Amino acid sequence: IWNNVSEKDENKIIFLAVDQMNYGMTSIESDDQKSFLAKLNLRAGEKAMSLSTMSSCASYFSTGIKLLGRDHWENDYELSLHLHNYYAEAEYCNGNFSQAREVIKAVFDKSIAFYDRLRAYFVLIKMLGAENKLREALEMGITVLTCLGKSLPFGLCDVSTASKDFNKIRATFESMTDDEFFGIRAMENSDALITMSF
Repeated sequence: IWNNVSEKDENKIIFLAVDQMNYGMTSIESDDQKSFLAKLNLRAGEKAMSLSTMSSCASYFSTGIKLLGRDHWENDYELSLHLHNYYAEAEYCNGNFSQAREVIKAVFDKSIAFYDRLRAYFVLIKMLGAENKLREALEMGITVLTCLGKSLPFGLCDVSTASKDFNKIRATFESMTDDEFFGIRAMENSDALITMSF
């Protein structure tokens, strides 16, 4: 199926093709073919996640991980990292917190750089919040922000200062036309975007 479809139509048949290949994955012996199928499982999982079909995407990511070779963190780092990060997020969304924690631990243990752990930290913080472990979630968020070189002011916020800042921003937006407002460029600073997600 996969070999007979045009590149522009691949997304239309991704689930059918990957499901059929996964049924026969035990007969695949070549590491290159396993890696290729793991990449297709990543694509299918991402598409399933975009459609909010979390149990399906978790299955694709899990299958992709199973297809990876023994030394996959060394030999196929980016693919391993993406499959594990997405799988942790899918399991969190499915409420399988123990499985998500296990996958997050693998990311923390095997990832090379701090930035490679950010998605896992984000999932873990959301999971702690869902478990009503708010102090732990807050402390972890502050730790991550500190590692990103950002700091938060501690202590109580001065209400009058916050109110003045809010009113100033509101006045700026109220003075803009619709065209001016919708013409504001989207933020492109990746560090700032990452920081704001925490």
